[in-house]
Amino acid sequence: MGHRAMGGGSGAPLVRFALLVQCVLIACLVPFFSSAEGGGKPIKTAAGALLKACGVIAASSFIAITLSIILGGPGPLGWAARSAAILAAFAVVLIGISAFAGRLGAGAQVRQVAALAGAAVMLGTVFYANPAVAAARGKAKVTVVRAAVAANPLVCVAGSALDYDIMISRRSPVSFYHQSLIGPDHLYRYPRWWLVSAAYLAVGLVFLAVSLVGSAKSHEVSGGS
Repeated sequence: MGHRAMGGGSGAPLVRFALLVQCVLIACLVPFFSSAEGGGKPIKTAAGALLKACGVIAASSFIAITLSIILGGPGPLGWAARSAAILAAFAVVLIGISAFAGRLGAGAQVRQVAALAGAAVMLGTVFYANPAVAAARGKAKVTVVRAAVAANPLVCVAGSALDYDIMISRRSPVSFYHQSLIGPDHLYRYPRWWLVSAAYLAVGLVFLAVSLVGSAKSHEVSGGS
């Protein structure tokens, strides 16, 4: 169900690894991009954070493509574009969490912690779901497994963007086969890359909308007093 053939030239594994590293970079850096002091202008702060995140994504993708060319394989433009879309939407989620924490009155450091916590939860779903996967049966188990896969940007970049089944492949630098119960069960399908991107983007925009609406109301009140 979840397995896809691993194609590509001799450099394909290294290129996939380089593109996967983007996900961890985004998870680590975006919370700091999006929670700088001066959050009185949430739209400007969010836009600046997204631009910085896209810069990291573009730089990492360029490195991966260059590696592919040097190693004699085809330039993975499709891989880079699909993974970039997922990661940009993931960045919006983290920016939204940070903005929402700021709306609740959190300072820069607390906003960073909130966004990092959100990143940790999303990147760890296939591990945190182990008890539920072990306990569930039938359709409930399938639902838990698919939700854990879809909510994990690292897994989705691998499976949905790079055609690489990180959950069951055991002959590569990155594999979760022995860490997660999901891999051996094969009860999942990777969602389409554009669907993952749209879902993450929607979640992030909801956080941002709530934050911006609240901010606008507070400005109106302060301006009217």
